[in-house]
Amino acid sequence: MKIMGKNGAPLRYFLGANTADGFYSCYEDFPPREDACLWYIKGGPGNGKSTLMRSVARAAGNLGMQAECALCSGDPDSLDGVYLREARLGYVDATSPHVQEPGEPGAGGQYLDMSGCYRPGLAAHREQIRELFRLYREQYARSYALLDAAALAAPELIPGLVGAADRAGAAERADAMISGLVRPEGGYRAQRRFLSVYSCQGCLSLWDEVEAERFFTLDDRFGLADAFLQALRARCRESGCRVILCPDPLRPSRLEGLILPEQSIAFAAVKDPGRSPRPGGEHVPLAAAAGEDALRSREFLGCRETRDRLLQQAVGALRKAKDLHDRL
Repeated sequence: MKIMGKNGAPLRYFLGANTADGFYSCYEDFPPREDACLWYIKGGPGNGKSTLMRSVARAAGNLGMQAECALCSGDPDSLDGVYLREARLGYVDATSPHVQEPGEPGAGGQYLDMSGCYRPGLAAHREQIRELFRLYREQYARSYALLDAAALAAPELIPGLVGAADRAGAAERADAMISGLVRPEGGYRAQRRFLSVYSCQGCLSLWDEVEAERFFTLDDRFGLADAFLQALRARCRESGCRVILCPDPLRPSRLEGLILPEQSIAFAAVKDPGRSPRPGGEHVPLAAAAGEDALRSREFLGCRETRDRLLQQAVGALRKAKDLHDRL
């Protein structure tokens, strides 16, 4: 399954995210092929794990190979994984918070120990390192608490705003669209990839990098995009289509988007229909019974302001965590 980005290059994505549920991992879906060989990199902050993977990606490019790059949600300028499709070879940061171990050591996966790259004499700084790690974890715990509060303040959770009939209507809309849009394939297969995350750089989205012949933006002001996307997912399973499921960066049990890479079709939810990740894409309105009046109500606007303020504070905590990581 090939994920396409700008100019035909493999799409960048995230394998994990900082969410209302804490750190959420999709690393078990990496690498994309079961018969690939994966190197599990072990080492602490500053050991050169990301630098190594960037060097691998650069060397592969010099050989004419394409490298899929998984960005780090804590620091999007760093890599958490790289996969060389032609070679069926991957490298992944297998340390906390996304600890991984090879399922078939020596056959399908091998360890790559970077501990030899530690600076000498660190034992003399043990107390300082311990304190920096404590502060680092403290900031992450604070960010998760703020993200959880932001999820609870979501405007679509206002009682009476969205009902079962609204969700059923969104699902029916998906059923109607897929019948004339999606063609059956050889078998259902799903992979999970985050295309939006909350990080030290704010709410970062990679949806603008998705190359698709048909790109649909879903109006998610009422929180109905998940009902649409879950129905779409079910129909893709029945039709035997391969899909990339994109979890919501705040509540990963919900979907933010769905991509059919073989058919060059993408669906992405947006909270503000005026800010589509792909100008010129096809807009899908998902109206709720509450109507447009609810969008201008004091309660709706108040919840949205509270959510946005909490998200800003969560990003601030993630930024402080990044600073502590850099000190480590």
